[in-house]
Amino acid sequence: MKKSILYDASKCTACRACQVACKQWNQLPAIKTSFQGTYENPPQFSANTWTKIAFREYEEDGRVKWLFSKQGCMHCTDAACIKVCPANAIYHTEFGTVRVDQKKCIGCNYCAANCTYNVIGFDQEANVAKKCTFCYDRISAGLQPACVTT
Repeated sequence: MKKSILYDASKCTACRACQVACKQWNQLPAIKTSFQGTYENPPQFSANTWTKIAFREYEEDGRVKWLFSKQGCMHCTDAACIKVCPANAIYHTEFGTVRVDQKKCIGCNYCAANCTYNVIGFDQEANVAKKCTFCYDRISAGLQPACVTT
């Protein structure tokens, strides 16, 4: 059965609990960031940041207001990252999600360079691409992805 996440912006308070749940479940280390003049943190995806809340600040009537949304891999049905991978390390799972086989990845970074949403990170130490797995281990066990449990 194909899986997807429906993000309901009317219920999101930008608390970032989805970011924390993703990092905790996937044992992704925290990254050191600095204030960039925005509440958005971290500022971009990386090998250790697979989900984030994007903030868009704007001024209205002399006050700062925010628009925000959850961002992460879209698990595209026609995924550019799959098409450009010369090692065939990226594939669709039986759930319709997109995964990177770390053992096949040759570290060329073509997937990250061609990702429409810029959500693929590159782990320079391991020389592999990393991205949201849609919590494959959890959905295989009939559970929801960690980010949607908050």
